[in-house]
Order: sequence, then C-alpha cells, then structure tokens
Amino acid sequence: MSSYVPTLAIAIEEGASQSLFDLAQTLAADLAIPIAKDEAPADLFLHVRSDGLAIGPPGSRTAVSVDFLGGSAAHRRVSTGGKRQPLARALGLNKGLHNIIDATAGLGRDAFQLAAIGCTVTAIERCHVLAVMLKHGHARGLHRGSLPIREVLNRLTFVHADAATFLQNLDNSQRPDAIYLDPMFPTRPASALAKKEMRIVRDLVGDDQDAATLLETARRVAMSRVVVKRHPHSSPLAIDPIASHGGTRVRYDVFAPIS
Repeated sequence: MSSYVPTLAIAIEEGASQSLFDLAQTLAADLAIPIAKDEAPADLFLHVRSDGLAIGPPGSRTAVSVDFLGGSAAHRRVSTGGKRQPLARALGLNKGLHNIIDATAGLGRDAFQLAAIGCTVTAIERCHVLAVMLKHGHARGLHRGSLPIREVLNRLTFVHADAATFLQNLDNSQRPDAIYLDPMFPTRPASALAKKEMRIVRDLVGDDQDAATLLETARRVAMSRVVVKRHPHSSPLAIDPIASHGGTRVRYDVFAPIS
C-alpha cells in the first residue's frame, strides 16, 4: 500500500440534529479522529449529514458517499443486465455459482450489483473509514429503502478485515463459490467527477501492492474460481488466467483454484 496516509477529521452539517451529533461522537471514537470545530486543517473530512456519510477534501464540492437508496446504486439495481454482463459471466453465475466473496469492497458498488443479480455476497474492506461508511450505508438502506432495495441488501454483508487474513481463517464449509478482486489500479474515468472520486478513494486505501499475494490466497480458498478486475491494457495479475471477459474500459480475468 502507499505510504501516504491522509489526515482526517469529522465535519457535522450545519443545523444537525442531536442524533447526528451522537453519530459523530461515535464515529470519532471508533475511527480515532477528531471532530472539526471549524475548518480545521485536514486532508479529508468525513461529513456527517442527514443524507448519510460522505468524505472529501476541504473546500471542495466533490465528496464520495455510499448510498444504496438512489443514484448509481439504484441505477445498477434496475440495469444490471443480469447474468449476461461480463462480471457475472466471469464469476460463473450462469453456471449456478452464487456464493461470492468480494475481497476488495471499496465503495460497495460491485458487491451491490452482484447482490442485485441474486448472489449472496460477503464484501471485505480493510480501510477502516470505508468499512464504516459501507456499514452505515447498508444499515441506512435497510431502514429507509424500498422493499426491492432491502431484498438486495439482505443478501449483502460488509466486513471490516484484512482480506487475506479473513480468507485464511475460513473453514472448509465457509469457502465461497467464487472470489472477486478489484485491486486499485490506474484507470481512465469517463468523467472529471469520477476522476476526483477515484482520487479520494485512492488517498484512503493506497495502491494494492499486495494484490498478487491476495490473488494466490484467494485461489487456495475459492471453490470454483477467482476473478480479477483489470484495465484492458494491464497485464494479468498472474500468468495463467483461464479466461477473460470485458470490453474497452475494463477486463475481468478468471483464474482457477490451486491447492
């Protein structure tokens, strides 16, 4: 991972309710970061707002949030393309595989997409701040979401853990059908907003320099396959993928289990 660690502070929206102040206090204790009295110096602010949690640099309108109630999450729910989409085909969902571990959850978008198709997904995130945002967004979605949203979220579990350690501690009965890896790699986002959001996430999680090691661990745990998301022009994470799916913006390499 990158050696750069951004400084963090919590910012509470103006006119916040007592419940938001209580949430901010809980987050400050859990994450061991201060609550900003003013615009105190920090690289990133975790904003506690009535519409959920968001994180972004000071003085910027760009912030990253985990929102399973609307926006991109809702779009993915209604336009996933089912089991015909490249990620679903790479994971073997058309072959009846459905128990998935997403070992690099990030903002939870791919995990939500897989749950929307009908998979049971355990999504692991080792960045503490992102893990907190994922769990808060999940709880908020279960509380406020429509019945279809709640049905999707009930198939989705978020875990704060180091993925390699988590996988190594699974017993044989807990091994998933497939494991999905989306290591942080240079991308070419389609918009300036996407580029800014990706920069914030990269600052939080760093570069996944242990991705190859995680792939090897995952291949020893998955029952059927491991799928790795890559840029189309990037070399595979290991030399022996058995298949690839994708297009001009992303590629999904499929790896067989190893003993």
